Amino acid sequence: MEHNLNKYHSLKSKVLRIFLLFSVLSVSVLFNNCRKVHFYEGRSVIINRTFDQSLNDSALIFGNVFSAVDNTTPEINARIWCDKIPQETLSDFEGYYQLKLPVGTYDINCLGKHSNSNEVEILKELVLTANEKVMINFYQEITVE
Repeated sequence: MEHNLNKYHSLKSKVLRIFLLFSVLSVSVLFNNCRKVHFYEGRSVIINRTFDQSLNDSALIFGNVFSAVDNTTPEINARIWCDKIPQETLSDFEGYYQLKLPVGTYDINCLGKHSNSNEVEILKELVLTANEKVMINFYQEITVE
């Protein structure tokens, strides 16, 4: 009888250990599933190109910076600059920006105030001609946990 009782306690101990291990693994899986990471890819879009003689042979880029999460929330104080000259601007409370540039070909960069430095949106090799106004909207990439 004592032998059977020892077997019973040994089996009970093994079952309890398996149950505890299963419980710990279940909680771990549940915790990790609650912490999902969402990546919203950014982009830049040329909306419109027009000409305005009042620009006196320079060019103007303008538009809005939005969050790529919903494509409508303005990115306030996003930094917009080009690669070749030291001119830059910040977006306002509605995400609006404008930057007057000399005629030329530029990479236009946009970085949200709360973005990582690797989340720069770049519109490559934008050719600007005399008196041209180009509307460019940026949708700032973001990673959300």
